[in-house]
Amino acid sequence: MFMRIYRAFLNHCQFWVDTYGRRAVLYTVCVLWALASMVPVYQFAIPASNGLHAQNMDDWERASLFHRDTTDPVVAEIGVISPRTAGRFEVQAVFPRRNISVRGLLVVPAGIAGEAPERPVIVFLHGGENNPEYYHSNIEFMVQRATRYRFVLLSMQNYWAVGERLHPDMSVAQLMYHSARAAAAILEELIAGGIIQRGRIFSVGHSSGGFTAVAAAIMRPDLFDGFGANKANFYEADLAEIVTVGEELYYHRLRNDLSVRSVRILRATSTLGGASEAERVKHQTPHLRAYVQNILGIDLKTRDYPSEGH
Repeated sequence: MFMRIYRAFLNHCQFWVDTYGRRAVLYTVCVLWALASMVPVYQFAIPASNGLHAQNMDDWERASLFHRDTTDPVVAEIGVISPRTAGRFEVQAVFPRRNISVRGLLVVPAGIAGEAPERPVIVFLHGGENNPEYYHSNIEFMVQRATRYRFVLLSMQNYWAVGERLHPDMSVAQLMYHSARAAAAILEELIAGGIIQRGRIFSVGHSSGGFTAVAAAIMRPDLFDGFGANKANFYEADLAEIVTVGEELYYHRLRNDLSVRSVRILRATSTLGGASEAERVKHQTPHLRAYVQNILGIDLKTRDYPSEGH
């Protein structure tokens, strides 16, 4: 817990120094340190998100279904897939504690079947369509891209969109968590089976799927090499929560490993439309870019398309 707070503190300090100068930062740090000494430490240990103002672990557990510990089981089910075999394969990851399953479709184009393990992998997360079949019924445009650009495609349900009505008590972070963990579990199973390899795995998504793609990569920088957020939504408290969960799942587990990968090495892109872009996205995407660059320290490439809408 101390190391998480310390890393977050260093990131924020660098941002403040760059923005306001060293004297202002020093004064602010002194004031915050004095205030912090008057508040019990445990109140900082569990960040609140989307109205869940938890004061201790018992309140947190009562407030949501979201299990933050590393023992929250998730089981990947990929069936029988032979390495270097073309086709479309239904896969899923199951969270038995909550009877939640997140489905996906693995697409290995015929033209790359023989070299599939050596090809890049794109994990695609669709936008705010709550149709649970969208992940495999409306992705031909991505299949065409996979064929043309020679990559393996894993199209996942965006559980933020699909699960919102099923779990109205869950926050955005909690919903995204399930897609992110599910994708990671499936990827690890595919790697273990020799179907894909580590090294060039990227998450990509549109709108709410863009935000979920960011969450997936940030939660597991050991597994993902980058993300692409196309006209993405952004809610700072929810992404901050995902960062914390990633540290618990990944950094805490590997804290003695000198090869631990930082989110700072992720390769990232963000796109935005023009005047006819959705109003919320016009406001949210710039804030997402600022957070990714200034708080997380990720080198983000941006591109705007003035003639496009959402």
